Amino acid sequence: MAFKWKEHKAKMAACLTAMDDVEAKMVDAKSRGDEGADDLAELQTQYDGKVAEFDALNTQADVAKAKAARVSAVDALPDGSGTAMPTVPAEATDEAAKSLAHLAVFTAYCSGKSLSGEERKLVAPQSERMREGKLAGDGAVVPARMCQAILGRSWANAMGLPWALPPDIAAAMQAAKVMLSTDAVGGGGSGAAALFTTQFIPQLQQLAYDIPNILDRVAIVPATSGSVQWPKLVQTDANEHGGVVVEWLDEGAPKPETEPVFENITISTHEVSAYTEVSETLLRRSAIGLEALLAQLFRSAVRLEIDNTIVNGTGVGQPLGIVNDASVRTVARQAAGAVGDTDLVNLKHAVKPQHRTGATFVCEDSVEQALELTRDTLGRPLFRASMANGPYDRLVGYPYDVATNCPTLGNAGDVIFGNLRVGYMLAVEAEVVVARSEHYRFRNNLVAFKVHAHVGGRAIQGRAIAYLDDATAS
Repeated sequence: MAFKWKEHKAKMAACLTAMDDVEAKMVDAKSRGDEGADDLAELQTQYDGKVAEFDALNTQADVAKAKAARVSAVDALPDGSGTAMPTVPAEATDEAAKSLAHLAVFTAYCSGKSLSGEERKLVAPQSERMREGKLAGDGAVVPARMCQAILGRSWANAMGLPWALPPDIAAAMQAAKVMLSTDAVGGGGSGAAALFTTQFIPQLQQLAYDIPNILDRVAIVPATSGSVQWPKLVQTDANEHGGVVVEWLDEGAPKPETEPVFENITISTHEVSAYTEVSETLLRRSAIGLEALLAQLFRSAVRLEIDNTIVNGTGVGQPLGIVNDASVRTVARQAAGAVGDTDLVNLKHAVKPQHRTGATFVCEDSVEQALELTRDTLGRPLFRASMANGPYDRLVGYPYDVATNCPTLGNAGDVIFGNLRVGYMLAVEAEVVVARSEHYRFRNNLVAFKVHAHVGGRAIQGRAIAYLDDATAS
């Protein structure tokens, strides 16, 4: 019986959607601390089950593809007595070995090791590879697994990367750590490693990053050429069908002419960068520690800035943010400097019912605080915990997230409502590049590192998003 690819792909897509939903609930449970611990444990079990289900479906697909390849090879055999032979397919790329090699060369580059021509090609940015092989040392492409730590699940999905780390690649990464801690540190081999194994190296201490993150709520698409473009149907509240209208006619009357109207949506990317300095001592003694340090520092800096521009971006040299996009709907608040239940209801109904599927509220922390402090005429808090679904899980029937990059209470955009994955598009170039310089801070024994990515964004369905304005209703 033929393998049902369409049905199988639908199952895999549904599984990924379920994983996203569970992950969003896990973020909420984490934000509640001890109160969400029990929910988090149960959600983790659900998430692991979905990961296992997806892996099983993926394995079934691989088996089906292998079977189809064997059938094709048989079909390609000559029917007569000729000497033609079927083409032998090239060996599949060993993804584990490829990831290991990239990780090893990238960490060697960051540690100051001189790279050979072949090693340089492995980590060279696209801008260098386009120069007919003339590599100028503009930096090294960050390994995909580190990019996941910086840009998150949506980026991994957009680039076609599995979010869960496959066991074979995980083993390869572990092998890389062993290799780098023994051979790559100062080139001393196992004898040099013995000098460092008992040495105490302080770990970087830092507070947790903001969660949940707006960056994880929007749609992400790859933009390998620096810009992306889509056709868009021009829709309005009066006509959701892009200008197409139908009429009731008398018998024999001529049919009215009508046609849809389209426009092109273009998003161009802009550079976002982060910078840090690392002591030469740290580089000499802890090569793999550098990878963790870079992932932590750059994740914090890059994600925070992208997250901020999704809401507040001016569109000049950076993405256009929600509160500066004229296509996004605005709602005047009932009282200046405050958010009340009427405001939330009006914000919800500013988005048409058919566009509210998957919608959530996003509000600044001071807004949640104000709602928690609101009392009725008898002094009872209006914003009470739900015994069924956990504390404060809904605002007028929809889930909400707290994001510190939204404007503070009373400012335009302190509360946003809508399905950001449908309404806002972020275009990200496939490569994130790290460049190293030991000359800039040579006198201070510091090595400078910078990371740069190219990102653009704007609301592409502004009618699916609304935010609370700072103006008051008359």
